[in-house]
Amino acid sequence: MRYDDYQVFQFLESASGATSLQLTNAGKVSVTGVETELTWVPTQNLRFVANGTWIDAVYDEFENPGDGEAFSGNSLPYAPELKYFLAAQYLLQLAGGSISFDVDYTWVDDQFTDPANLEVDQIESYSLLGARAAYTPSAGNWELALWGRNLTDEEFTKVNNDNFLGTPRTVWGDPQLYGATFTYFLGR
Repeated sequence: MRYDDYQVFQFLESASGATSLQLTNAGKVSVTGVETELTWVPTQNLRFVANGTWIDAVYDEFENPGDGEAFSGNSLPYAPELKYFLAAQYLLQLAGGSISFDVDYTWVDDQFTDPANLEVDQIESYSLLGARAAYTPSAGNWELALWGRNLTDEEFTKVNNDNFLGTPRTVWGDPQLYGATFTYFLGR
């Protein structure tokens, strides 16, 4: 897919030296990719899911109005080249309801948070492991779940860039989390 007159927000310095967030024309962008998802249900109680994505998202033409350095050929922000997801679910039927056991794994490739694709803007690849066990009574009107996210306690970032003062800014991803959730379904 190709886009002409693609626009991006950039922090730019004015003639007076003040920095402001401005909408600029990035010129031409091309995005090519493939996403596939497979679901395999070998038994009534067991399910496997696999999802994979490959994307090539680049600025074909981007004459940067900031410092004049062209961004042509750079990757679009938040567009990792590869990403995949694997999951398994087992459903155990009980006399008074059911318990589902879920486990999932996600891997995300390196990506940038800014059109400049500078080292300060790079988010390194990371992987996350999660699990969940949930009980639902046969009436199906509520659910009690125990869950864990980022079970390997992977340190990863969701945002890396310079703020408008030029100071590096990092937003970290969630650490290892555990919890319980009770859900009541209205109308069932």
